[in-house]
Amino acid sequence: MNEQPKQNPYKITYDLAADALRNRWQDPDALCERSGAVRAGNDLELPYFNTICTISFPEVIFSSSSFSLYEQILILHYLGSEGTGHS
Repeated sequence: MNEQPKQNPYKITYDLAADALRNRWQDPDALCERSGAVRAGNDLELPYFNTICTISFPEVIFSSSSFSLYEQILILHYLGSEGTGHS
């Protein structure tokens, strides 16, 4: 029996969220308006608690390694959400 190595489910989730966000990058201004992020060239800067999270696009690379994989997934899902429509 040829078993394939198990993949990290968090890594799979990250990859799916990053792919979905890349598709939304077609309209970065709308993405920023919905999320409160600021566009700086091909980067998004998003307030995250007491720091700024910077993500480079279209690669979806976090500028700081201080964010855990779980936090990165959370941030990507937040950026990819449609929002509630409330201010």
